[in-house]
Amino acid sequence: MTKYIKRAGIVFFALVLFFLLMAGIFSVNAVEGNGIINANDESIVGNNSDTTLIDDEFVPDFTLTGVSNYDVWETAVITSILQAGDPVKVLMTANWTADLIESTKTSFGAEEKGFYNGEICVPAGANIILNLNGYTINRNQPIMIANGAVIVVRGELTIMDSKYNFDTANKLFNALPTGLKYSLNVGKITGGKNNGDAGGIYCGANSKLNVYGGMVYENYASTSGGGIFGDIGSEINFYDGVVVNNTAVNRFGGGIAVSAGTLNIHNGIIANNICGTHGAGVSADSASGADGGLKAFFKMYDGIIGYNYSNNFGAGLAIYGVDAELHGGQIINNQSATNSAGVTVWKSNGIPTYFKIFDGLIARNKLDYLGHNEDNGGVGLLVGDQSTIEMLGGEISENVMTSSINKKMNGAGINVITRGNLILKGGTIKNNIITDSNGKISAGAGVAIRDANCTIQISGNPQLFDNYCNGKNSDLYLCSNTKIAIQDNLNCHIGVELAENYGTGTFTTGYGAGNTNPSEFFFSNDGARLATLNGSEVSFENTVESEIYDYIYFENGKRNNYKDNNLTHAVNDYAKSKQVNGGKLILGNILPNTSVNTFIQNINFDRTKVKLYDSNNKLIYDKGNSVTGVDSSLYDKRFELAVGTGWRLETYTASGAKIEEFALSVLGDSNGDGRISASDVTYIREIANNTELYNNLNAEIKLASLIINKGKVTSADSEIVLNVIAQKLTIDLFY
Repeated sequence: MTKYIKRAGIVFFALVLFFLLMAGIFSVNAVEGNGIINANDESIVGNNSDTTLIDDEFVPDFTLTGVSNYDVWETAVITSILQAGDPVKVLMTANWTADLIESTKTSFGAEEKGFYNGEICVPAGANIILNLNGYTINRNQPIMIANGAVIVVRGELTIMDSKYNFDTANKLFNALPTGLKYSLNVGKITGGKNNGDAGGIYCGANSKLNVYGGMVYENYASTSGGGIFGDIGSEINFYDGVVVNNTAVNRFGGGIAVSAGTLNIHNGIIANNICGTHGAGVSADSASGADGGLKAFFKMYDGIIGYNYSNNFGAGLAIYGVDAELHGGQIINNQSATNSAGVTVWKSNGIPTYFKIFDGLIARNKLDYLGHNEDNGGVGLLVGDQSTIEMLGGEISENVMTSSINKKMNGAGINVITRGNLILKGGTIKNNIITDSNGKISAGAGVAIRDANCTIQISGNPQLFDNYCNGKNSDLYLCSNTKIAIQDNLNCHIGVELAENYGTGTFTTGYGAGNTNPSEFFFSNDGARLATLNGSEVSFENTVESEIYDYIYFENGKRNNYKDNNLTHAVNDYAKSKQVNGGKLILGNILPNTSVNTFIQNINFDRTKVKLYDSNNKLIYDKGNSVTGVDSSLYDKRFELAVGTGWRLETYTASGAKIEEFALSVLGDSNGDGRISASDVTYIREIANNTELYNNLNAEIKLASLIINKGKVTSADSEIVLNVIAQKLTIDLFY
C-alpha cells in the first residue's frame, strides 16, 4: 500500500510542477550562474588536468542525503523531463547502497522513471548532472544477473566529483598503479554485476554520458563494458576520472566499451581492467545494422590507458571498424597473452579501421607469447584485415615481447599482417625489444611488415631506429615481395631489415621523384651494407668493413673513431663523420708503409669493384685492371708505393654504379706519400705554428697530424713523428 501512495505523491508533484512551469512561475536553471560547463563546449579540450565543472560551491537542485534517495532521484528525473531536458543538478551527501531484495539480487528502487529493474536510470528526455561529492553509489550485487548494472542512461548524464583531482590521482597511480582504488578518496560507482553488457554504467542507444571525475571500479559484465558500455549511437565524453579494476569476462572492453557509438577521452586514468577477448582498457567496435555495418568513433586527447590485461588482443585499446584518432595521452604498461598488448587495429562488420596518430605515447606494453595463435606480435600496435595506421607524430617505444617457446615473433613496436596498411609520415619508433628462446628466428622489433599482402608508405620525417631483436638492430622488417612506397620527399632515419629470402633487388617504389642520396634516409640493420640508388629506386649494396682499419672523424678538435664510440658505418655516418669531416667519410688506423694489395685485402670488398686514387687524384688501382703509367708489380711494394693520407677509395656495384667514396688518413703521414719521414716532421711543425694553415687543411690531413690528440697540433706531435722515424716508438700506440 505504501508503494502506491508513494507513486501517487510523485505523480501529483509532477503535475503541479508541470503547471507551474507552464505558467512561468517556477523554473530551475541548472546551468547559468552555477559554474556548469556545457559538455559540448569546444573550449573544453580535455588535456588540462584542472578541467572542472564547479566553482567554489555547487548549488544543487536536489540532494541525496541517504534518506529517501529513491524519492529524490525520481523527482529529479521527472523535473528534468518536464523541463524539456534542461539539466538538473543532484548532489550526494551520503553513500547510496542498493537494498538486498533477494538472496541473489539487489535494487536501488522499483521500476519508475528514475529506475529500471533495480538499476538507477536516467530515462530518455532527462538530463542529470550528478556530483558524487566523494561518496559512493554501490549496487552491491552478489552475483551476475540480468539488469545487474549500477546506472542506466537513456537520456543524458553528467558525472562529476568535487573531491576528485587528476594530479592527485596521477601521483597515486604512478606510485602504486595497482592500488589506485584503495588510495583515492573520491566518489565511486561500484558493485555492478551484469549478465550482459555494462557492469557499471550502461549507455543506451543515442544516449549521452559526460564524465568529469570520480571513479568507476570493480564492476563486472559477462559480455562487454565491465565499467562503462555505450550502445549504438551513444556518445561518451570522458573528460576526467578513473575507470579501474573492472572486468568484461567473455568479450570486449574491461574498462570502457562502445558498440557503434562515439568515445572521446580527454583525460583521466583507465587502468587495471581485464577482458576475455579484446580491449581490456578500452574497446570501440562497429555493430551490424540492417543496411550493413555501423561504424564506431574514437578520439583520445590526453590521459592514461595503462596496466590493463587481456586474455587475447588489444589489452590497452582495441578498435574494430572505427574511425580513430590519437592526439595525445599514454597507452602504457598493458599486457596481453597473445597479441597487441597496446593497441589492436582491425576490421569488423565489413568496416576497416583507420587510426591516425597525431601525438601521444604507446610504450612499455608487454607480451609474453605462449603460442595461442599464429598472429604473434604487435606489442605496441597490431594492424591487419584491410585496416590502416597513419602515424604523423607521437612515439612508440620500449614495448617488449618475449617468449619461452620456439616461435617466431614480429613487430614489438608495430606488427602489420593480413592485408594491413601502415603509413609513416612522422613520429618516432625506438627502443622496442624482442627476445625469443631460439635467439635468431624473430624479426622486426620496431616494425614488421609480416605478410606480402600488406603495404607500407613513407613520407616526411618518421624516425625508426635503435630497436633490437635478440640484441641485434632490428628496425623495419620487410618480408619478401613487399616494398616501401615513397609518397613524398623524405627527411627520415630508418633502419631496414630484409627477409633472408628477400633477394638483392630494390626495396622501394617511387623513390626517385624528389629524393637524392638514400643513405641519408635508410640504413641496413646489417651494418656492412649501404642504401644505394639502383636505377631510380633503393637497394642495399655491400660496403667496406675491416677488422684492422676504422672510420675516423674530426670533432671538438680531436680525432675520434667509430669503434671506440660504438658507431656503425652506414648507420651513423650522417650523424658523425659526414657532418664534421667536411662531407667526407674517412678511413683511418692505416699503418705507414701499407702496400696497395695489403690495403685491399683488409677492406673485405671485392677487389674487382674498387678503385684507388692517390693524393694528386691519379688513378692507381682500377678494379684489378691495368692502369696506364702504373707498374702493377708495385702493388706489393710497401716502400715504393704505399697508401697515403689524401688517397681516395671508391667502391662499385657489379653493374658499375658507384656505391660510395672514402678519403684515407695515415697517422703521421701529413704529406700523403704513405710513409713517415723528415718532411712530415717539418710539415707538422709548420702546422703547429700556423693556425690559419691548420684551419684550412683537409680533414684527413688534420687527422693525420693529431698524433697526441690533445685538441690541437703542437710541436710535441712533430717530436713523436721524429721518434717514430728513429724507431723509438711505433705510431700505432697513438691510434
